[in-house]
Amino acid sequence: MRRRDFLENSSALLLAAIFATPGFARTVREEEAFRIGSLEAIYSRLGARSPKESEGIRIEAPDVAEDGGRVRVVVRIDLPAPERLLLLGDRNPIPLMADVHFLKAEPVLEIDVRLADTSRVHALVFSRGQWYGATRQVQVIAGGCSG
Repeated sequence: MRRRDFLENSSALLLAAIFATPGFARTVREEEAFRIGSLEAIYSRLGARSPKESEGIRIEAPDVAEDGGRVRVVVRIDLPAPERLLLLGDRNPIPLMADVHFLKAEPVLEIDVRLADTSRVHALVFSRGQWYGATRQVQVIAGGCSG
């Protein structure tokens, strides 16, 4: 076998092994959630049905945002072993704004998001086999999701 043939075959096998893994399939499915247009469909797709309200999730955002094109949101999590955070804007054309997986990092997310209109910002956190949630209303003067 020639070296070139060996490298081509090895590369093909490696790619097949990567694409066949459950983690890769899950990532592709989760990326599709960024194209879903309703909160309920996102909850269903990502398995976040009926999250429990929690005071262990704090959403810091302005009460009024002059420009919805750039709204600073900070989410601080005080729950045991948080694994994942979903950040959603319920009036956005595509509600899912962020999907963050925590490993050993401090469970804080600081992000600038776009809000189409006055919205409730939802933070859903997966911790120890359960989804928890918190919401915060942000009034938007000029929407940020057009064109």
